[in-house]
Amino acid sequence: MPKSESCRGQTTLSEYAKRLARENPAEGNNYLDAYRQKITDPETFILNRVDNEQHARELLIHVASLTSVLCYTPVTFSQIKSHTGLEYNFIVLDEAARMPESLPLMPMAKCPEASFLFVGDNKQFGPVVTTLVRKDWQSFFGPQRATSLVERSEKSV
Repeated sequence: MPKSESCRGQTTLSEYAKRLARENPAEGNNYLDAYRQKITDPETFILNRVDNEQHARELLIHVASLTSVLCYTPVTFSQIKSHTGLEYNFIVLDEAARMPESLPLMPMAKCPEASFLFVGDNKQFGPVVTTLVRKDWQSFFGPQRATSLVERSEKSV
């Protein structure tokens, strides 16, 4: 596995799901059939896309419900939440001081009833905003994105 493919690490939710499906074929049989079809018959896999996505979604929901703690980026969290509908009571956003202000709003919008803990040190690293570095391209929102929600909250106190 190339180092650049962190989404395929052994501890990712998708790899955990694949492992559980292989270990318990009765639970993940539909998913495994779809996965084999993707490799052996890509055209049929595409024709059965809706059903195949549903099998993957069901397995993902099952696996996520077995875990106590899940770690996501805010974007991945929003995607998982949209696809599974799982409910979360407590969400920790690590490195929140490095996130542009809009990024932590995604999980907050997806789970308005959840409690949130923002962890980060804005004295250590600020948000990474590549548009501020590029002199050949002017971004209207670049300076705004250079402020984290943690920093703005700290300034308001």
